[in-house]
This record gives sequence, structure tokens and C-alpha cells, in this order.
Amino acid sequence: MWFSGENNTANHMDHKKETHSRRRLKSSTDSLQIAAELTAMNPTEAYPAEAVALQDRSYGMFPGQPGGPTVVQHTTVNIPLEPQNDHLIWSLCNFVYGNIFCLGLAALISSVKARDRKVFGDLAGARHHASSACILNIVATVLTTLSVFITIIVLIVGSVQARHYSRYYYN
Repeated sequence: MWFSGENNTANHMDHKKETHSRRRLKSSTDSLQIAAELTAMNPTEAYPAEAVALQDRSYGMFPGQPGGPTVVQHTTVNIPLEPQNDHLIWSLCNFVYGNIFCLGLAALISSVKARDRKVFGDLAGARHHASSACILNIVATVLTTLSVFITIIVLIVGSVQARHYSRYYYN
């Protein structure tokens, strides 16, 4: 028995829509399952680096032999994002322009030591000397700034008093 072309086309379209919706439902279910599996395989928590035995089937074999236990070792490499600043220019400015209590000289020496340690690869020592240079530079800068401001204030007060004294005494 032959079907009319119109009914056959309608049935074919309904079957096509139903198959497409099943595929979409199956693919979304599959993608949810894959996402759940990936989340289980790649947890967001960090685990400490340690040796983990993957297989332990035979007891008489050496590690690394075929069929023997396989060990995975993790290596952690710390790469600094930017090199440690040694504050050498700041130390030079404090040494030349504001060597109050020889803090500029001490900061310059610490900066040079930090640069030397960085060149030799001792990053911990470089960080220690750089932080010492930074602290010495901060103290030297603050004391130099305070001494400049105090000198300016003393000069202004002295000139005002001199004018006042000259008016009072000579008039």
C-alpha cells in the first residue's frame, strides 16, 4: 500500500524531530556525565607532592620493571614572577643627597650586597639584603625630609622674628 506524499513527509519530519530531541537529551546527559568525571579526576584542592604507587600486583619484581609497581613523582618548580628589587638607585640618592646618620651609606652597602647575592643565585640572601636596604632607605628619606622641613620652618620663623625685632628696636 502506497502512502500519500504528504503523510509520508509529515511522518518523516516528526520522526526526525523526535530523533533530534533524543540526541540533544543524550548529548546533554553525556556532557553532564563527562563534566562530573572530569571534576572527580581533577579536584580543585591541591595535594602535597609525594610518590604514589599506581600498581602493586607482583611482589618479587623491581620498581620500573614491566609488570612491577609504577611510581609517579611530582616536581614543584617555583618561578619568581619578577626579580627582587635591590633599591640601588634610591640608595645612591640617599647617600649623595641625604646621608643623615650615615644611613645612606648603610643602605648603599645593603643594596650592593643584594645585587651580588642575586647575581650569584642566592635569592633568599638577596631578598634579605634588599629588604634591609629598603628599610634603611625609608628611614633615611623620612629623616632627611623632616630635617629639610624643620630647617625651612626655622628659617621662616627666624626671618619673621628678625623683621619684628628690627621694627621694634629701630623704630
